[in-house]
Amino acid sequence: MTVLFDSSVWIEYWKGGGYADAAAQYIEGNERALAPTINVVEVHNWIAGTYGEEEANERVAPIERRCHLLPVSKEIAIDGSRLKQKYGLSIADCLILSTAYRYSATLITGDSDFKKIDDVVMLK
Repeated sequence: MTVLFDSSVWIEYWKGGGYADAAAQYIEGNERALAPTINVVEVHNWIAGTYGEEEANERVAPIERRCHLLPVSKEIAIDGSRLKQKYGLSIADCLILSTAYRYSATLITGDSDFKKIDDVVMLK
């Protein structure tokens, strides 16, 4: 199985929140892992705001080591627009979901905004 991590998975893993153990199973797992570059923005932004710029810069490296980073192509962007119209998710979430679909990956997330999407794995 190929998995694509939503930013919430990384954030929960590092902060030790309610589904950190579930996130760890995937982050520390052996599945082929992908991440859209928008995850770098979201994770870096959250960590910089919470712990500072230096910590945020350090936390990007594990994402790059564990995941193959994928750029937002024109096709992913257009598909993301269609998902925005269909589900009303944020633009970032639509790009993440669109990337998962484009690469036939299972989206792993803890973000409740994705609950209305049938084919994602919601961490609990």
